[in-house]
Amino acid sequence: MIHVIHCCSPDKRQVEVGTILEDYYNLLLEFANNSASSHCMQLQLAMISSVQDMLNCPDRTALQVIFIAEGTCETFIKLLHATQLEGEEAQSLGVSVIRVMSCLMCGSPTAKERFQQGNGYSRLATALKSLGDPSKALVTALLDLVVEDNYETGRLFTVRNAKVALILLQWLPELSTSDDSVNSPNLT
Repeated sequence: MIHVIHCCSPDKRQVEVGTILEDYYNLLLEFANNSASSHCMQLQLAMISSVQDMLNCPDRTALQVIFIAEGTCETFIKLLHATQLEGEEAQSLGVSVIRVMSCLMCGSPTAKERFQQGNGYSRLATALKSLGDPSKALVTALLDLVVEDNYETGRLFTVRNAKVALILLQWLPELSTSDDSVNSPNLT
């Protein structure tokens, strides 16, 4: 639906993409406040990942601008703060949010700049810390965002999003040494 509306000429549209996104994000945040059941959590995760699908189009750059202007990153940070999920479920939510943010910022200096201007990186770090020590999946998602590619141990990458690398570096000393944490020797 987003693609169809976006491709229509402005005079033919009965609704703007931004209006749909605003309603979509409000519904997503409403689920966060009422996410007691696993069904709500699964629906929430599906809604988050569908944002990646919305950005998967030939005119991705223009949609990235619209999504940034409509406060996508801010909404997802609010979502992380508002979640009632804990443990593994909270980590899954964090991974989903980071994947969408990766999709949104990948190859878009404008998106990164706007996110930085809104103090987004520090707010993201605070929101992620509120979920507890990161799982391996969450750290991997953050590394994917750092290199704007699928991070794999042993490969050389160029850091494309240094602000996220700083989040990771600042977070490392605070982590516990549980089996699922970053400091664990089992992380490969």
